[in-house]
Amino acid sequence: MRIVYRNPLELWGEHTSNQPWIAANGVGGHLIVANDPGLIRHVLIDNARNYKMATVRQLLLRPILRDGLLTAEGEVWKRSRKAMAPMFTPRHIFGFAEPMLKRTLEFVTRYEAGGMSDIAHDMTLLTYDILA
Repeated sequence: MRIVYRNPLELWGEHTSNQPWIAANGVGGHLIVANDPGLIRHVLIDNARNYKMATVRQLLLRPILRDGLLTAEGEVWKRSRKAMAPMFTPRHIFGFAEPMLKRTLEFVTRYEAGGMSDIAHDMTLLTYDILA
């Protein structure tokens, strides 16, 4: 469980990223994870009221993201999505490119000297840095 807490993406093997969806049985019950963009849209947008957040997802994401787009449900989710929608228009998206490139280039300079690194951990930190 420590590995999952450190990097939740390590919960799934590399082979799962090529599947449209993944099904598993766990302690909390049956779990299905959608990877396909069409399935994700179906679950998160087109038919969101038919799907409840998994307890595991809430336990992993809510402490980090609070009650945002990835963790909220119902009316809270609708309000959050509506508030965030303008940021995802082409005009705003292009503004994200330069800061993302800058942080990524700073990240790369740490690897130019060589040596051993935990790339999964470092990529998680880079992702959080870009999102912050």
